[in-house]
Amino acid sequence: MVIDNLRLMKAQRLARVEPSLSFVRIAIPELLERVRQQFLPEVRHALECYFVKRGPLACICVGEAAATIYVHEVLNLTETPADVMSAICKHELLHLAIPGRAVNGRKTSHPPEFWVREREIAPEREAAWEWVWTNVGYCLKRRPRLERIDVTPRWRAERRLKMAGQHSHLGQGAGGVLPALHGAAVAGRARTYGLLACAPGGLGGDAV
Repeated sequence: MVIDNLRLMKAQRLARVEPSLSFVRIAIPELLERVRQQFLPEVRHALECYFVKRGPLACICVGEAAATIYVHEVLNLTETPADVMSAICKHELLHLAIPGRAVNGRKTSHPPEFWVREREIAPEREAAWEWVWTNVGYCLKRRPRLERIDVTPRWRAERRLKMAGQHSHLGQGAGGVLPALHGAAVAGRARTYGLLACAPGGLGGDAV
């Protein structure tokens, strides 16, 4: 998704001022570089990835020389499979290799050639999305006209319950100290693309 509304762009940037410490069991910077080298060598941007507490499930903000992937905190779990993060990174980086264009008179960030290339480089895609919809689908909302999947506020209540259980367990031995947050700013003009989970004919069909 390309954000060209100034109000929405400001809201997205504010939501990214304090990205969260990563809990996933895969080194995302190494994953991004591996995806670039193996599948998308034409991508020359400097790459970063952060977990954030607002916005779509995932999106990429593209500047002239750098691109930043933002993944929603709902996926920031130790149990999130490596294939989920791999599929997301491949999808978002693919926006750098295949830009949006008009299809049948309507601008789209995901033209047909985008989905063809994604199927070629991401065989893990269907299994990854099956895990996503099974485990966090309760708080996801498809926005097909905006070409993205939003995360509803329900994720916070579920996360509080999860963290409360962990806090109680940790409190018995380690004091129940939760990880701190780290700050980062997004500067400069950029295009932002939201994650669209299902291509036509893929998991979920045209309903995305």
